[in-house]
Amino acid sequence: MQFAKPFTKAILLRRYRRYLVQAMVTPQQHCTLFCPNIGELNKLDQLGTKIWFSSSDNPRSKYPYTWEMMESANGLIDINLERAIPLVKEAINLGNIAPLKDYRLVANMQPNIDVTLNGTNSHRTDQDIPCYLQVNSVLMGDEIQRGFVPEQPSPEAVKKLAQLKTLKAQGARVILFYVVQHTGIDRVFPADHIDPFYGAMLREIIHHGVEVLAYKAHISPENITLTKPVEVCIPKRKTKISN
Repeated sequence: MQFAKPFTKAILLRRYRRYLVQAMVTPQQHCTLFCPNIGELNKLDQLGTKIWFSSSDNPRSKYPYTWEMMESANGLIDINLERAIPLVKEAINLGNIAPLKDYRLVANMQPNIDVTLNGTNSHRTDQDIPCYLQVNSVLMGDEIQRGFVPEQPSPEAVKKLAQLKTLKAQGARVILFYVVQHTGIDRVFPADHIDPFYGAMLREIIHHGVEVLAYKAHISPENITLTKPVEVCIPKRKTKISN
């Protein structure tokens, strides 16, 4: 995914209302940015953080500048969650997702499903059933290249996982697809320490046949693309979580 024009580098001064940022391009030039991610960003959105933003040529735009990327101690982070689904679709069209090479994009008709595919290889019977993808971003990482999801407790995310189990029971191929938008992450884990209910449901849907894939993005201020698969690690749980 090539950006229309390279992003502009700045220094973050403060984030407020979750969706607005004050940034410094030069000591003489400050600007307000729209933040397309209301998450906690692993508490990295602090004074002095190096960031990149895009600019819009739309004169009617309330916020012509959008915060796009940030630098952490372990790599670049693409904070724009709206990019995850287009990245997956682009990678599928280019044939860069090996387990989905024999599929093509079709119109999506399922709620909470981000990508719907049908098979293109008529010689394979497993291609006759629909394939549904739910796409999630992974932005939170630690110093030893581990990524964690979700970033905060999310009952809604747990409900969406449960829907995947239902679709699988109906005979579809179902995939939970993690887009790793952080260059310093090489493995993905459920964040059991943040949301144990998400971790429990993730293990349940895997037990029922839902596939889990994770692909890492190459990130720069000029472009971003999914490059390679990364391992999804699901540690065994010693105890069950009850509601």
